[in-house]
Amino acid sequence: MSASSPPLSELVEATQDGRISVRELISDTLRRIDAGNEGSRAFISVTADAAMRRARALDEARARGDAAGLPLFGVPVAIKDCIEVEGVPNTCGSGARRDATSSGSAPSVAALEAAGAVVVGTTNLHEWAFGATSQNEAFGHVVNPRGPGRIPGGSSGGSAAAVATGAAAVALGTDTGGSIRLPASYCGVAGLKVTTGTVSTDGCFPLSWTMDSIGPMAPRAADLLAPLEALLATGSRQFTDRSLPSLNRLRIGVWPGVRTEGRMDDVVQRCFLRSLDTLGRDAAAVADVGLPDLDAIKAAQFGIITSEAAAVHSGDHVDRSSYEANVQELLSLGDRVPARDYVNGIRHRQVVWRAVSEVFADFDVIVSPTTPCVAPLADQSLITWPDSSQESVLDASIRFLLLWNFVGAPCVSLPCGEPTDLPVGLQVAAPPGSDRSLVRLCSEIEQLVSPPLSVANPPN
Repeated sequence: MSASSPPLSELVEATQDGRISVRELISDTLRRIDAGNEGSRAFISVTADAAMRRARALDEARARGDAAGLPLFGVPVAIKDCIEVEGVPNTCGSGARRDATSSGSAPSVAALEAAGAVVVGTTNLHEWAFGATSQNEAFGHVVNPRGPGRIPGGSSGGSAAAVATGAAAVALGTDTGGSIRLPASYCGVAGLKVTTGTVSTDGCFPLSWTMDSIGPMAPRAADLLAPLEALLATGSRQFTDRSLPSLNRLRIGVWPGVRTEGRMDDVVQRCFLRSLDTLGRDAAAVADVGLPDLDAIKAAQFGIITSEAAAVHSGDHVDRSSYEANVQELLSLGDRVPARDYVNGIRHRQVVWRAVSEVFADFDVIVSPTTPCVAPLADQSLITWPDSSQESVLDASIRFLLLWNFVGAPCVSLPCGEPTDLPVGLQVAAPPGSDRSLVRLCSEIEQLVSPPLSVANPPN
């Protein structure tokens, strides 16, 4: 794909009408992966032979007149390596699963392929999808293509890097506590956390059964709609397809305190406030909102995720001694969560959702920066803020993300920074069930606030 990365709809039109063959597109994509993966370490497995067989079959289908109606016809996609792809290693980023191979594809992968997509490989991640850096001892640390020497975010860091370098037009990630939106923000791409339950998580190695979700990443918000449509057919829960108004009728709620937040990079605050001012010129209303106690939410969510992850990684067949130290530590904390704290955390989700639903009764969306900082350096453990306070990289990275996993609401991260700077993300959250409408709205928003799109050069 070219350095200007055409909109997904244009790419599909070109493959469907034969202006570009799928073989040509996939061959070019595989060359890009081959040239850049040693530097970026975005991919764990590259499925070159299977991808070219698939490309030939799609070209033959087009010649027969069978390409119409496939919204992802010929589109190269990458799959986070905790989601099963038939015949491909499913390592979850762990050396302990280096030899595991999937016997079938997850419903999410099958849905993309049924829509015409071509899987070109599986992407690197934070081990077991349990971390925010995508630094991985077993398969190499993923490099942020927008800022070499900086983390890409996690846990879906390889998926974000693959999209940012043009090694995939769409990538699947997972989002349990921000693992799609965080790397989308740090790598300057768009990512969607779907309404929990609307996309099947079958065939995805679990981190947290009650909070995991699978969603797409792409260069721009508009490119998320076609993969979302395919993925929604897999969902185990049915939601009313809730509509959001267009921008000129939109009531925008602003995350409390972010206009004056002292714990935020100057560039992030500047880009966010500029975006908010731009949107406010057209929106029906813009006002700060009140949200439930975020520290209590963080504590409850931490207890739920760590205890559920510890349960996944328990039993006679599990040997955690080979896991990376940071993952072992989190699982050990999960082992010690009392049952009453876990149950109270689950109950607290209902309390929080009632409070958030009252906010959504008055506002259509709630906006914030995706992260309060640009991508930290790979060896950085603490962030010192303009107000002289300090915060761990993990706590800072997830500060604006956790609430939406806790209540199961959809949200999009889209770029809003300057093309010459490190990426900055704008997060737009909406009520459950509004996924389609949210992506359409964000497609409208990005026309106003997103920098010109370009594909990052793969790191050397």
